[in-house]
Amino acid sequence: MTVASLKSFVDDFKSGKAKVHLKSEEVPTVQDEVYTIVGSTWDQTVHQQDKDVFVFYYAPWCNHCRQLAPVWDELAELLKSHDDLLIARMNTPENEIEGLMIR
Repeated sequence: MTVASLKSFVDDFKSGKAKVHLKSEEVPTVQDEVYTIVGSTWDQTVHQQDKDVFVFYYAPWCNHCRQLAPVWDELAELLKSHDDLLIARMNTPENEIEGLMIR
C-alpha cells in the first residue's frame, strides 16, 4: 500500500467509481430443477424479460428453510413444463446483492 494508491482509492470512492466487493459463490456448472442463483448471476437471472422468477432466499442453518427446501423442490418439479417460469434458490449468507439487504 502506498500513499498514491490510498489517494487513488479515496478519490475513486468520493467520485463513485469505487466498486463495493460483494460475496458470491462460484456459478454452478450444472443446474437442477430448482435453479441456483449466486450473487454474480442474481441481476441477469431475476430481471429476465421473458420469465417470471420465483426465488427462495435461504440460509442453510435455518430450520424453517430446511423444512421449506423439499417443498420448493416439489414445486419446481410440478412447474418445470412452464417455460416462462423459473423456480430458483439463493444461499443468502454466501451471496450478496448490491442495494439489497436480506436478513
